[in-house]
Amino acid sequence: MDYTERLASARRAAPRDDFLSTYLVAADQAGEMSPLEISIQFLFVIVAGSDTTRGALAVQTAQLLQHREQWEAVCRDSRLVPGAVAEALRFEPSVHLYRASRSRTSTSMATFSTPANS
Repeated sequence: MDYTERLASARRAAPRDDFLSTYLVAADQAGEMSPLEISIQFLFVIVAGSDTTRGALAVQTAQLLQHREQWEAVCRDSRLVPGAVAEALRFEPSVHLYRASRSRTSTSMATFSTPANS
């Protein structure tokens, strides 16, 4: 947690135009999470972003290598990269949809409650 705590402190001292700075402002204004909870949320965002990016990169590289002419075109002209990435994510997304489930009974944890069937 040292890294995420240092990151939060750095962003509070010198906010940037990024997700973490915006998130910190909102979390601090809401006042609902402890510094440890904010650090854990930062860690989840970092891990989730790393996992999906790594998976997308591997799949997109494999797709281009299966279509050598497209690989060579992207290598020749870097202006094609944004379109290739967009198409690869459309064709094989790094996060697949999953079926949401609902609790038939109300559920409570700490100060958070979820009504039945929500």
